[in-house]
Amino acid sequence: MSGYPLKKLPLKYEEMRTLYMDSLAELNESTQIVEFVSVIARLACKKGIVPDPNGPNPDRHAYYHLDHQDAATFLDIMWDLIIEGVIRPGIGKDGGNADLPFFHVTEYGKEQIRHGRNSPHDPDGFIAHLQTITGLDPIIVTYVNEALRTFRIGCLLSSAVMLGCASEKSADAPDRGVHQGSCSHEGNGPQEKDRRQIHQNPVRRVQQDAARAPEFLAQ
Repeated sequence: MSGYPLKKLPLKYEEMRTLYMDSLAELNESTQIVEFVSVIARLACKKGIVPDPNGPNPDRHAYYHLDHQDAATFLDIMWDLIIEGVIRPGIGKDGGNADLPFFHVTEYGKEQIRHGRNSPHDPDGFIAHLQTITGLDPIIVTYVNEALRTFRIGCLLSSAVMLGCASEKSADAPDRGVHQGSCSHEGNGPQEKDRRQIHQNPVRRVQQDAARAPEFLAQ
C-alpha cells in the first residue's frame, strides 16, 4: 500500500492509550492489525497531533503509516487491552477466523468506548475529566491514578482501597465544609455540587467497573 509515514507522535504512553481507545470508537466491525494502525495514524493527523503527510486535503482512500517505534508501542497497548478484556483476537460473533491478526471489540469494550474519556481503560482521559472538578485536591488525583493502575492489572481489592482513600479525602475537604461521615449532607451550592461530582462522577465509574470486571474478564 502506498502512503507516507507519519512523524513520531509526541505522546506519552497513557496519551497513546487514549488515542487507541478513540480509534476503537471509529470501528464498526472487526478488523486486522495493519488496517487498524492506519486508522490510528489517520486519526492522529485529524486531531492535529502530527502534520498530515498526504497534504491538507487527503484523498479518502489515502493510506497512513505510523513511525515504526509508535507502531510497536501500539502493539503493546493492544496486548494490554486484550488482557483487560476490551478487545479479543479473531472476528468475534460473526464466526470465521478466531486468531490474530484479526481482532474485535468485546461487549465490555463497547461499553467502555461508550463512556468515552470517563472509562478507567482510558486513564489519561479519565484523569483529565476528573480534573475538571473545581478545586480538586491533588492527593485525590494521586489516589485515583493508583486505583486506575491497579484496576487495569486486575488488582481489584487494591483499586477499591485507593478509591476509599480518595473518597475519604474528598469527604474531609475543609474548604468545602464537608467532614468525615457527612456523605449524606445535602446542599445546592457550587461547593456542594463539586463534592457530589467527586463522589458520583467519575470515581464511581471505577467502582462500578471494578465490581463488574471479573464477569467480563471471564468471558
